Amino acid sequence: MKIGYLASGILLAATTYLVPAANAQPVNLTCKDQQTTTEGRVTFDESAQTAGFRVYGPIPALHATFTDTEIKWVEGSGQDREYFTLSRSTGTLRQGPYRIWQCAVTEKKF
Repeated sequence: MKIGYLASGILLAATTYLVPAANAQPVNLTCKDQQTTTEGRVTFDESAQTAGFRVYGPIPALHATFTDTEIKWVEGSGQDREYFTLSRSTGTLRQGPYRIWQCAVTEKKF
């Protein structure tokens, strides 16, 4: 009898832990270039393991690597390859070796 309760408790705990990950939603960020007034957008979805960045047009959903501290992805190929690293603690997005953006969660205005 006690084993049945224990198994039910473990199943409930596992379900509670895993279900929120399955229902995760994409996160949208607005990013401002630290050198200009240019604004860009990042969307990432940890459950789909995708991320992307755009100043204009639709944001691509590219394969991304997620850790506790950062999200990394690559856009393009060959010499046109662009590397992105988003700090999960500061909101700083590094585009290649030089361009730095400061990102914050996009909020609805209305």
